[in-house]
Amino acid sequence: MIEIEGILISCNQYKDNDGILNVLTPNGYVSILGRGIYKYNNPNCFFANSLLIGKFECYKGKVGGLKLRTVDVIKNLTLDFYQYNSIVVLDSLKEILFKIKENNDYLSLYNELYDFLTTSTEESRFTDFLYFIYNLTIILGIKPSIEESFNYFDINNGKFINKCNANETYSLNEKEIEAINCLDNGLTIKLSKEESKNLLVLFLTFISQYFDLNLNCICYFKK
Repeated sequence: MIEIEGILISCNQYKDNDGILNVLTPNGYVSILGRGIYKYNNPNCFFANSLLIGKFECYKGKVGGLKLRTVDVIKNLTLDFYQYNSIVVLDSLKEILFKIKENNDYLSLYNELYDFLTTSTEESRFTDFLYFIYNLTIILGIKPSIEESFNYFDINNGKFINKCNANETYSLNEKEIEAINCLDNGLTIKLSKEESKNLLVLFLTFISQYFDLNLNCICYFKK
């Protein structure tokens, strides 16, 4: 038996009733085949649509690859992410993690995601997600540079600058400038839902352009 501890990010249906569980571990992503996991009478069917942290008991089949035996659930997070704001954030999180594979620091990513999932609350979901996305830019090695005094964000070059010099330059208001300084210094920020969404659009647009991705989730935060 092989035991893998990690965070179940998603499960993709395969053939009629099988599913591929995508699990983030401190060492990287692992794909596990769940035989018959979409059958209601399968003891593992609960895991097909769950967000959880657990120990995945697996075995290797005759043709290779990991097959799921069962999961020892450490923390079930499904009920913590069932309201609309949480669903939006969770869908966005899944898309971002699925599309961004260029990362050499899976341990930091795992720890950051673990902290976000286990400490974030419904009331501060968007602000908490903003923290996660900002820290994700650090983990990926693309954290925007910040000039001493800034009023704009150059999305193409990933720089907070003090004067507008390009078409893709976003003008920042005082609240956003204060929030970015707090993020950069690891300080607590108090933002409304709309203020957090505006900054999420900013950072997600930068990430999508840097990696040349089409992040559909950006439209969630523009509403």
